[in-house]
Amino acid sequence: MNQYSFTFGGKTFQVDVPVGLTEAQARQIFDQQSKTGALVGLKPGDIIDAASQAAAAVPGATAQFTQALSGIPGGLQGALTSPDAKAALSGAIDQGEQILSNITKTLSSTPVTNGMSIPEFAKQAEALVPIQGLSSVDVRAGLSQAAALVGQASTEISNALGVGKFGFDASQLETAGLLKPGTASTFLSQGANELTSILQSPTVWTGAGGISNLDSFLSNPAAQNLTQQNLMDSGLSAVKQLGLPLDKLDSKALAGVALNAAKSIETTLDWAKGQALSADIKAEYDTLAKDAAFAIGTAQEKLNDALKQEEFALPSENTVDRATLDAAVTRLFGNDKIPSFEYGSGERDEALDAQYKDLQKQWADIGDNIAAAKIRSTSTAENAQANLSKANGFLAQSRAIEGQLKTLQQQAAAKLNVGLAFDIGVLLADVQSIIDKLLYATIPWLRSLLNPDAAPATPF
Repeated sequence: MNQYSFTFGGKTFQVDVPVGLTEAQARQIFDQQSKTGALVGLKPGDIIDAASQAAAAVPGATAQFTQALSGIPGGLQGALTSPDAKAALSGAIDQGEQILSNITKTLSSTPVTNGMSIPEFAKQAEALVPIQGLSSVDVRAGLSQAAALVGQASTEISNALGVGKFGFDASQLETAGLLKPGTASTFLSQGANELTSILQSPTVWTGAGGISNLDSFLSNPAAQNLTQQNLMDSGLSAVKQLGLPLDKLDSKALAGVALNAAKSIETTLDWAKGQALSADIKAEYDTLAKDAAFAIGTAQEKLNDALKQEEFALPSENTVDRATLDAAVTRLFGNDKIPSFEYGSGERDEALDAQYKDLQKQWADIGDNIAAAKIRSTSTAENAQANLSKANGFLAQSRAIEGQLKTLQQQAAAKLNVGLAFDIGVLLADVQSIIDKLLYATIPWLRSLLNPDAAPATPF
């Protein structure tokens, strides 16, 4: 046997391989094991093989182990026939059923502590993309619930609650790539320092996504939302690789696993498997799971389409009674005790007004086309490329209207057509809102459907 040493997660692993296998080939096998989570929880002397991993409910290993039991294609008998080997596979299957039972019992026996309210959902920004088996509305509800349980503003940090609206700790920020690896273990282990003091130093931040210090993170709610979504996504992927049968969970149970896995993958595995946890940690994870299920139920059963905002909200017109408003303004500023102001002739330039009305009509047509496309609610991996082309087309049309409106607004202001300049500004704000949604939400999401393994686009 040849022997090589590799490092993963700050630990050194000694690997024994057959004679003739090069170090590069051994490294490739080791990297594959680390990426599928097979090294998590291993202690010195433990063995990495299909049987031991199947007993730990690692899905890829279970599949490999099943093939070994049934025989390599073309062979006459299984490669593994011992009773111990078959018992290991049976144990892996039993453990999957036990995990489902544990989660179900937890959700049924735990009361709702601080369930998400509809106003809290409305204040939460839309989720960028669906995550695993959770729709974008489910993810938004999960984000809202996570923030409600922390109860801290996005601009705040505390040693008790963590960083921002989701209460991130240093380990989470490391996992998200915002803090340099080793920050938590080096500076915060065993209560050596306080979180609030360590994060004040810009030297511990990586600069990823433009977040180069604590203030740039606390002042950026969009960055905090994206960080929480990424932690939920990567957490679900990790616990799935490590044996949690996520495909058998409904969206309510899955949301709880996602929020827990965003905090700690290892603790979530122990929680799901019913292994011993301290009373306060178990209560925290039980509460997060139950309240997440409540949030998903609220979003699915009590929210209308307007609150869910699954499609673009298009600009409204003629919603104000101008005659009543003008009369009220005249009564106020027509008082002799209030000096009058000179705004020019007050008449709208006919040529500029005609251009404004033409752009207004063009924008209404674009809005109708966007609404009819229903990109956010109908896209799948199969039609994502076609919908991406549509979205890019809508973006180009919207930017063209935006440029024309900016020019027209400058011309109206130069001629002291204050009312016309204001109306143009209102329409311009509507156009820019749709551009932002296309550019920072819809298009990155469609790209993620085409390439699920790629990291989500950063919207800030």
